[in-house]
Amino acid sequence: MRQKTGDKHSAILQAAVQVFADQGFAEAKVAWIARVAGVATGSVYNYFESKEDLLHSIFRDMWSRILEALSELAAQEEIPSAERLERMVDAVFDRFSADSNLARVFVNEQSFWMHKWEGDLSDLFQRFMDLLEQTLHDAGLKPGMDPRIQRYLVFGAVRQLIHQWADPKCPFSRDAAHSQILLLLRSLTTAG
Repeated sequence: MRQKTGDKHSAILQAAVQVFADQGFAEAKVAWIARVAGVATGSVYNYFESKEDLLHSIFRDMWSRILEALSELAAQEEIPSAERLERMVDAVFDRFSADSNLARVFVNEQSFWMHKWEGDLSDLFQRFMDLLEQTLHDAGLKPGMDPRIQRYLVFGAVRQLIHQWADPKCPFSRDAAHSQILLLLRSLTTAG
Protein backbone atom coordinates (compact mmCIF):
# COMPACT_ATOMS: atom_id res chain seq x y z
CA MET A 1 0.00 0.00 0.00
CA ARG A 2 1.36 3.39 -1.00
CA GLN A 3 1.76 5.87 1.84
CA LYS A 4 0.19 9.30 1.66
CA THR A 5 2.62 12.11 0.93
CA GLY A 6 2.54 13.45 4.50
CA ASP A 7 3.13 9.97 5.86
CA LYS A 8 6.21 9.51 3.69
CA HIS A 9 7.59 12.88 4.77
CA SER A 10 7.00 11.98 8.42
CA ALA A 11 8.47 8.48 7.97
CA ILE A 12 11.63 9.98 6.45
CA LEU A 13 12.01 12.45 9.32
CA GLN A 14 11.50 9.73 11.94
CA ALA A 15 14.00 7.49 10.17
CA ALA A 16 16.52 10.34 10.01
CA VAL A 17 16.21 10.90 13.77
CA GLN A 18 16.87 7.20 14.36
CA VAL A 19 19.83 7.01 11.97
CA PHE A 20 21.38 10.28 13.20
CA ALA A 21 21.01 9.08 16.80
CA ASP A 22 22.59 5.70 16.04
CA GLN A 23 25.32 6.75 13.58
CA GLY A 24 25.83 10.46 14.17
CA PHE A 25 25.11 13.01 11.48
CA ALA A 26 28.57 12.88 9.88
CA GLU A 27 28.52 9.10 9.44
CA ALA A 28 24.86 8.74 8.44
CA LYS A 29 23.99 7.99 4.82
CA VAL A 30 20.80 9.05 3.06
CA ALA A 31 20.47 5.49 1.76
CA TRP A 32 20.30 4.21 5.36
CA ILE A 33 17.61 6.76 6.19
CA ALA A 34 15.62 5.67 3.14
CA ARG A 35 15.94 2.00 4.11
CA VAL A 36 14.71 2.67 7.67
CA ALA A 37 11.85 4.81 6.31
CA GLY A 38 10.88 2.09 3.82
CA VAL A 39 11.27 4.36 0.80
CA ALA A 40 13.60 4.60 -2.17
CA THR A 41 16.67 6.78 -1.72
CA GLY A 42 15.42 9.08 -4.49
CA SER A 43 12.22 9.64 -2.53
CA VAL A 44 14.19 11.23 0.27
CA TYR A 45 15.43 13.86 -2.22
CA ASN A 46 11.84 14.53 -3.33
CA TYR A 47 11.21 15.89 0.17
CA PHE A 48 14.61 17.15 1.31
CA GLU A 49 17.45 18.75 -0.60
CA SER A 50 20.18 17.08 1.42
CA LYS A 51 21.09 15.29 4.62
CA GLU A 52 21.71 18.72 6.16
CA ASP A 53 18.20 19.81 5.12
CA LEU A 54 16.82 16.76 6.94
CA LEU A 55 18.63 17.69 10.14
CA HIS A 56 17.51 21.29 9.79
CA SER A 57 13.89 20.10 9.44
CA ILE A 58 14.23 17.91 12.54
CA PHE A 59 15.51 20.84 14.61
CA ARG A 60 12.95 23.28 13.19
CA ASP A 61 10.14 20.89 14.12
CA MET A 62 11.64 20.23 17.56
CA TRP A 63 12.13 23.91 18.44
CA SER A 64 8.72 24.87 17.04
CA ARG A 65 6.96 22.28 19.19
CA ILE A 66 8.91 23.18 22.31
CA LEU A 67 8.35 26.90 21.79
CA GLU A 68 4.64 26.39 21.17
CA ALA A 69 4.27 24.45 24.44
CA LEU A 70 6.35 26.97 26.40
CA SER A 71 4.52 29.97 24.93
CA GLU A 72 1.20 28.47 26.02
CA LEU A 73 2.58 28.01 29.53
CA ALA A 74 4.03 31.52 29.66
CA ALA A 75 0.62 32.96 28.75
CA GLN A 76 -1.03 31.31 31.77
CA GLU A 77 -0.65 34.31 34.06
CA GLU A 78 -2.96 32.79 36.68
CA ILE A 79 -0.19 30.28 37.48
CA PRO A 80 2.59 31.64 39.69
CA SER A 81 5.79 32.40 37.74
CA ALA A 82 7.92 29.90 39.66
CA GLU A 83 5.43 27.14 38.88
CA ARG A 84 5.30 28.18 35.20
CA LEU A 85 9.09 27.90 35.12
CA GLU A 86 8.92 24.36 36.49
CA ARG A 87 6.18 23.46 34.02
CA MET A 88 8.38 24.75 31.20
CA VAL A 89 11.12 22.37 32.29
CA ASP A 90 8.50 19.61 32.46
CA ALA A 91 7.50 20.35 28.86
CA VAL A 92 11.10 20.15 27.63
CA PHE A 93 11.71 16.90 29.50
CA ASP A 94 8.41 15.48 28.21
CA ARG A 95 9.36 16.30 24.60
CA PHE A 96 12.65 14.46 24.86
CA SER A 97 11.26 11.65 27.01
CA ALA A 98 8.83 10.89 24.23
CA ASP A 99 11.75 10.29 21.84
CA SER A 100 15.15 9.40 23.29
CA ASN A 101 16.61 9.31 19.77
CA LEU A 102 15.62 12.95 19.33
CA ALA A 103 17.31 13.70 22.65
CA ARG A 104 20.51 12.07 21.41
CA VAL A 105 20.41 13.99 18.11
CA PHE A 106 19.76 17.23 20.01
CA VAL A 107 22.68 16.88 22.38
CA ASN A 108 25.09 15.54 19.76
CA GLU A 109 24.34 17.90 16.87
CA GLN A 110 22.58 21.05 18.14
CA SER A 111 25.59 23.10 19.25
CA PHE A 112 27.55 22.60 16.04
CA TRP A 113 24.68 23.26 13.67
CA MET A 114 23.11 26.24 15.46
CA HIS A 115 26.21 28.26 14.64
CA LYS A 116 25.91 27.40 10.95
CA TRP A 117 22.21 28.08 10.45
CA GLU A 118 20.86 31.59 10.33
CA GLY A 119 17.24 32.55 10.19
CA ASP A 120 14.43 30.34 11.39
CA LEU A 121 16.38 28.03 13.72
CA SER A 122 18.45 30.70 15.36
CA ASP A 123 15.29 32.81 15.67
CA LEU A 124 13.38 29.94 17.31
CA PHE A 125 16.25 29.28 19.70
CA GLN A 126 16.53 32.98 20.55
CA ARG A 127 12.77 33.16 21.22
CA PHE A 128 13.15 30.14 23.51
CA MET A 129 16.02 31.76 25.40
CA ASP A 130 14.16 35.08 25.67
CA LEU A 131 11.10 33.29 27.03
CA LEU A 132 13.27 31.44 29.54
CA GLU A 133 14.93 34.69 30.60
CA GLN A 134 11.59 36.44 31.08
CA THR A 135 10.18 33.53 33.06
CA LEU A 136 13.27 33.43 35.28
CA HIS A 137 12.92 37.16 35.84
CA ASP A 138 9.22 36.84 36.64
CA ALA A 139 9.88 33.94 39.02
CA GLY A 140 12.00 36.26 41.16
CA LEU A 141 15.66 35.34 40.98
CA LYS A 142 17.63 35.75 44.17
CA PRO A 143 19.52 39.05 44.56
CA GLY A 144 22.59 39.36 42.38
CA MET A 145 21.42 36.82 39.81
CA ASP A 146 21.14 38.08 36.25
CA PRO A 147 18.40 36.37 34.22
CA ARG A 148 20.39 36.99 31.00
CA ILE A 149 23.13 34.77 32.41
CA GLN A 150 20.99 32.37 34.44
CA ARG A 151 19.05 31.34 31.32
CA TYR A 152 22.26 29.84 29.95
CA LEU A 153 22.90 28.06 33.23
CA VAL A 154 19.41 26.54 33.17
CA PHE A 155 19.58 25.66 29.46
CA GLY A 156 23.03 24.11 29.88
CA ALA A 157 21.96 22.10 32.91
CA VAL A 158 18.85 20.79 31.18
CA ARG A 159 20.81 20.02 28.00
CA GLN A 160 23.52 18.16 29.92
CA LEU A 161 21.03 16.14 31.96
CA ILE A 162 19.14 15.21 28.79
CA HIS A 163 22.47 14.22 27.26
CA GLN A 164 23.30 11.97 30.19
CA TRP A 165 19.80 10.55 30.42
CA ALA A 166 19.69 9.75 26.67
CA ASP A 167 22.86 7.67 26.98
CA PRO A 168 21.87 4.02 27.49
CA LYS A 169 24.66 3.72 30.10
CA CYS A 170 23.31 6.60 32.19
CA PRO A 171 23.50 5.80 35.91
CA PHE A 172 20.33 7.78 36.74
CA SER A 173 16.76 7.86 35.51
CA ARG A 174 14.91 10.56 33.63
CA ASP A 175 12.88 11.21 36.80
CA ALA A 176 16.04 11.69 38.88
CA ALA A 177 17.42 14.16 36.32
CA HIS A 178 14.10 15.97 36.20
CA SER A 179 13.82 16.31 39.99
CA GLN A 180 17.39 17.60 40.25
CA ILE A 181 16.80 20.32 37.67
CA LEU A 182 13.68 21.40 39.57
CA LEU A 183 15.73 21.62 42.77
CA LEU A 184 18.25 23.79 40.91
CA LEU A 185 15.49 26.10 39.70
CA ARG A 186 14.08 26.42 43.21
CA SER A 187 17.53 27.33 44.50
CA LEU A 188 17.71 30.20 42.02
CA THR A 189 14.42 31.84 42.89
CA THR A 190 13.16 33.65 45.95
CA ALA A 191 10.09 31.38 45.90
CA GLY A 192 12.33 28.31 46.38
